[in-house]
Amino acid sequence: MGPRILAIILVVVLLDLAFNDRGTIALGEWNMAVRKALPLPYKLWLGGLMMVHLSSLLFVRRHVAARWVFGGFALSHALIAYVEATGRLAMVSGMISLEHVLTYIPGLIAIYVTRTEVKWPGAYAVWVGAVVVLYTGLLWFDLPDSLVWVRTTTCAMQR
Repeated sequence: MGPRILAIILVVVLLDLAFNDRGTIALGEWNMAVRKALPLPYKLWLGGLMMVHLSSLLFVRRHVAARWVFGGFALSHALIAYVEATGRLAMVSGMISLEHVLTYIPGLIAIYVTRTEVKWPGAYAVWVGAVVVLYTGLLWFDLPDSLVWVRTTTCAMQR
């Protein structure tokens, strides 16, 4: 059932990309001033992501999927810090989205592969549910934005 759900999500995201103009979002700046100006629901969303990622440390000793989730989180922040420090790429939302897609999907795959470890009720099961819900929402927005950024960037390089 898991692969079917991911396939449905992918199709819906691609339809969203096909029928909605996301260029202004994907190519908008992403810096501390922008993050501070976000509406409260977005700040709560980012806070939820932070809590879920940091709470993965509670499970890393016993669960491989928690290691992958935390590793993807750490790698994503290291990549952002590197890009900000070097200034080689403009910090735009679509670039951050691509980085999220590349670093967070392995955690979802690890959760799927080790799904037999999830026993309800339990703290690990609640954490896995939170990761799946948050990552699904994250990919809903980040996959189309990353595709817009890649398409725009590659077109600009060809000129």
